[in-house]
Parts: sequence; C-alpha cells; structure tokens
Amino acid sequence: MSSLGIRAYRFSIAWPRIVPNGTGAVSAAGIDFYDHLINTLLRYEIEPWVTLFHWDLPQSLEDEYHGWMQNETSYAFRDYAAVCFEAFGDRVSRWITLNEAWTVAVNGHGTGIHAPGHQSLTELYIVGHNLLLAHGLAVRAFRDYQTNRFNSTERSNAMIGIANCGDFRYPLTVADNATAERVMEFQMGWFTDPLFFGDYPPSMRQRLGDRLPTFTAEQRDLLLSHPIDFIGLNYYSSLQASTPETPPLTPGYWTSDINANLHPHPKWRLNDMGWAVVPDGLRNMLVWLSQRYHDPLIVVTENGDAEHRDTIKPLQDHERQNYLQGHIRAIGQAMERDVRVGGYFAWTFMDK
Repeated sequence: MSSLGIRAYRFSIAWPRIVPNGTGAVSAAGIDFYDHLINTLLRYEIEPWVTLFHWDLPQSLEDEYHGWMQNETSYAFRDYAAVCFEAFGDRVSRWITLNEAWTVAVNGHGTGIHAPGHQSLTELYIVGHNLLLAHGLAVRAFRDYQTNRFNSTERSNAMIGIANCGDFRYPLTVADNATAERVMEFQMGWFTDPLFFGDYPPSMRQRLGDRLPTFTAEQRDLLLSHPIDFIGLNYYSSLQASTPETPPLTPGYWTSDINANLHPHPKWRLNDMGWAVVPDGLRNMLVWLSQRYHDPLIVVTENGDAEHRDTIKPLQDHERQNYLQGHIRAIGQAMERDVRVGGYFAWTFMDK
C-alpha cells in the first residue's frame, strides 16, 4: 500500500475477535492483532479508517437473542464499540459504525440469501430498527470517550459515521419518477433519514404500516442529539425503475413493499456480477444525498468492479480501469455542483 502511494486504508474489526462471546471478556490476542495492524499503517503514514461491524456477529448473540432481532444485541454492540474506542482511539480518528445495515436486514432476514438465512415480511424491519439503535448507542459511546479523553484546552478532529449502500434509480419514464424515488428511500433513506430527521421515509411509513417499528422519544433523541460527522456511501451500480402494471403475485420486500420493476438500460455494460456499470449514477447519488440531507460531508466508502481476469495477462484490465476512471470523474462532477465529498475508497486497494 505504501509503494502505491495509498494514504488511507479502510478495514473492518471483527467483533468476535475482540469480544468472542459478544459480551463480557475481551480477547487480548484480538486487541494485539489490531494494535499491530494500526501501528504498522501509521508507521507507513497510512491513516486507518475503522469499521466496527461488517456482518460478523458473535454466534452467542445469535443463539441467545436471535441476533439483531432483539435490542440486547444493540447494547452489546455499544459495549464492544466502547472497548474499541478505548483500545485504539488514541491512534484511530476515523470510525464507521455499521457497514450496509440494509444488506444485513434485507439479505439476512428478508430474502434469506445471507446469514442467518431468514425469509420474513417483518423481521427485516425489526432488525433494521435495532441496527439503527446500535449505531446511535455507539456514536454516543464515541462522544463520551472523546469527552473523557480530551480536556477543555484540547480539541479532537476524530470523526464517526455510517457506511450505507445506495444505488441510483433512474425513472424509466416521467410517470415513474415517484417509483424511482421510493426505491431509493427504501434503501438509502431507510438507514439515513432517521439519523437526520428522526424517522423513516414517509413512503415507508405509508406502505408498511405497523410492520415498520416506531421510534420512541428516547430513541429519536439518541439519533438526533448524537449526529454523524459524515455519510459513508457504498456505490456500485444503478438501475432503471418502472411502475408495475399489475399487482405482485407474491408479497415481499422487492415486490409488494417497494412495488417497482428494476432493470438496466440496454446500452449499459454489465460486469461479471451482472451489475450495470453506470458512473453517472454515482454523481446523481451524491447530488441526491447532498440535497436530501442538507449538504452533509460524504465519503465514498466502497466503489469497484467485478471482472474475470485471465491470469496470464493480469495487467490488461481495461474494464476495471475504465470503471474507476469513470466513477472518480463522476465524483469530480458532483463536487463541481458543490457536493461535499471528503474521500474515496476503491474496493479494494488491490484494484488500483
């Protein structure tokens, strides 16, 4: 990384590596592992950006509380985060609470394609709510740590945010504008609106009814009184959205909840994961975030291309090169429109 000129490295701490049982005893070996990583990064003048949760939940919390289905896991996350702040906060000044809470909720508890593999019309929204609670509790613990660490004559430049995934949705026709907006609200808005407005997007409230949890006054105050310093955006692709002509045959997050057809434009190239390559979508997503949340600082925390490479000619990687160049150019275009972009991380540093 140093030889490539990289000056910042984003990585994720494994919760089970630090607190193997989810709560209680802290692993000295786990602390030592990340101490070594952080110290080595700093020795090479590479700034560590640390993500606290990237989907690896201690098994004991799944066994005892059904994972994120109960808020006991949210409070356990707060305690784990506090351990990390105390252990590494003297050297780490850039923190991310959760990586893609949307993916944990939808893929883990809606479609069931990720662990723990549940398929439910209600679980995903309960899980999403408890993930937001965990985020708020961790941010409060971070502010408490900062207050206790620095006296009145010192000032910390440390920052904390969240990494949410968001793909831009282009309306297929003018009549599909509301549908395209609703799809983005059900993804990016779901886990960002509560941090700025104290509640879920109105479209979610209207369509989901009592399946969508309600924030208590205490929970709303927790999120709003401990604001994030930046929004992390994980962006990979975009799609066109259109309004279905007939009701869905089966209920589900993608069908009855959102009620939209999603498909790529015929001229968009698809990568080896079947994702459309749309650099302009990143620019539009950044502008959407800036306008909706009133000019926040945004960091692109993930962006990259999946391509099969012939190992005999690994350097002839024109698709990935074009992908990165196009998306970085799109960030520049967003900044020309006064969007505050504070950083860019490619997924991964080996893709440079």
